[in-house]
Amino acid sequence: MKKVTVFFDLEGWWESPVRPRFDVVKTVSSIVKVLDKYNVKAVFNTCGKIVEDYPDLVLKLSKEGHEIASHGYLHEVFNQLSHDDLDNVLEKTENIIKKIIGEKPIGIRSPGLIFNDTVYDVFRSRGYKWVSNRNMQFCELFNRPDKSSVLHSIATIGSKFQNLFYPKKPYKVNGLLEIPLQSSLETDLLGIVSLEQKSSEEWLTSAFNGLKKQYLRSHDYFNLNFHPWLIGTQNRLRLLNDILGYIHLKEAKFVLAGELLE
Repeated sequence: MKKVTVFFDLEGWWESPVRPRFDVVKTVSSIVKVLDKYNVKAVFNTCGKIVEDYPDLVLKLSKEGHEIASHGYLHEVFNQLSHDDLDNVLEKTENIIKKIIGEKPIGIRSPGLIFNDTVYDVFRSRGYKWVSNRNMQFCELFNRPDKSSVLHSIATIGSKFQNLFYPKKPYKVNGLLEIPLQSSLETDLLGIVSLEQKSSEEWLTSAFNGLKKQYLRSHDYFNLNFHPWLIGTQNRLRLLNDILGYIHLKEAKFVLAGELLE
């Protein structure tokens, strides 16, 4: 039976100058309703600032069985920080999370999936057990409605070559369990659209078909990767509902990142 993990990078409007304010509680609550429909527990890679501003929301997520992981405090670019500065940022975030849910996170994802050796050294020194940063440009990214058929053909060849060497499941590296992304971020498939704007039928269908192809192409493990500020606004919850419904019919087993350590 294929194992599937659902990740959400839980960030705020303050980390992007082009992102307008959105209702964090309403957005996440709407997402959880879809997760509950399919009895799915998800991993929320959560910024410390979110935990500070919305402690009741994060506590509720934790009590309901979702996993809270670290995503930095203010969505910092980790590889731009010194070893000591990153260590301080992560310690601050861990303390904030522990104060609310009673335990420090065991997993972490770098904002922007950006990292270097120093970043991983700090992760290990702080006792993290899993990390999810490894990514590739899946060919479905180039099959969006705004891409040409020629570009898609060229990209498909390149992506298939990369896929030969890309890990198909989580793997241990220097004391950490690396959980590579097995699907495109929804920001890649849907584009960075205004949060007040609905996604068109063409884009939603293209994104769903892309995720479905990636699921079918995966081996014994798969994951989905979303941002509440995008997938939870306007009509884009439909994409989350449709792909979870599709995977649910395949009788896959939904698991948390922490469960992959067992």
